[in-house]
Amino acid sequence: MLPRTFPARVLCYMHRSLSRWTAALFIVVAAATLIWHELPLTANGKLTVRFLSVGEGAATLVTTPSGKRILIDGGPDLTALEELGRSLPIAARSIDLLILSHPHADHVAALPEVMKRYRVKSVLFSGVGHTLPRYQAFLSLIEQQQIPIIIADPTEDLSMGDGVMIDVLWPPDAHSSAFPNDLNEASLALRILYGETAVLLPGDIGFASERALLSSGENLSATVMELPHHGSRLSSSTDFLLAVHPDAAIVSSDPEGQYPHPHPEVVSRLGALGILLLSLHSTGTATFVSDGHHAFLSH
Repeated sequence: MLPRTFPARVLCYMHRSLSRWTAALFIVVAAATLIWHELPLTANGKLTVRFLSVGEGAATLVTTPSGKRILIDGGPDLTALEELGRSLPIAARSIDLLILSHPHADHVAALPEVMKRYRVKSVLFSGVGHTLPRYQAFLSLIEQQQIPIIIADPTEDLSMGDGVMIDVLWPPDAHSSAFPNDLNEASLALRILYGETAVLLPGDIGFASERALLSSGENLSATVMELPHHGSRLSSSTDFLLAVHPDAAIVSSDPEGQYPHPHPEVVSRLGALGILLLSLHSTGTATFVSDGHHAFLSH
């Protein structure tokens, strides 16, 4: 008995049905993938701080409980821009607050490109002068785009309107006259506060600024901290670490780079105090999440 065959029109119908099912399956899979990617990046009623893995530099993305976005520093190259794209929802085209700790190349590099691709609503920095080309491009874009400027002032905290506060700790004055010849020591140091939790971002300050902050009586305590100056030997003194008393310390560095941070002396001090050290070089971008009472750190 000969095998049964189907008329051409039936085969055509089966082909069209199969194509429709394939297209539908593709759409479902694509939608599920998009939701899987986007859902963790949207506002969830919690404070989310992403320490972006940018090598020998620094860049941190903060998302407040209501979805406001704060970017602190822009790393040493355009890696920060790539990490930002991975850390924001696809539809996100604005940054509510852009903060520059100080105008060194490893902190400012990607910021001009960020300002071209995202609508920046305001900028917080010290206003210190410097001739670095990327910093000059940053200042030019502020002027061209008429972005409102906030000059850092330790006497005035900045409220994000949803329970998150930015506590500027350092420098002590608008033009960083405390250390006029040292941009590192004149870095913005700030705490991101939410409920009972806090994140300390001390920029590239060293022993001198740490001592000044300790003498000022400022509250330095934090749940998690970024190591000052990438964990260089002349930073993260024992007294400073005791005052901060964090559960964990984050370091953004390249152990194989020009400056192999963190320095072994800093690592030793952290170990002696029982502070967990997370190196973004090893873990990739790390994420701190807080509901104001409880917090966790993942990578």
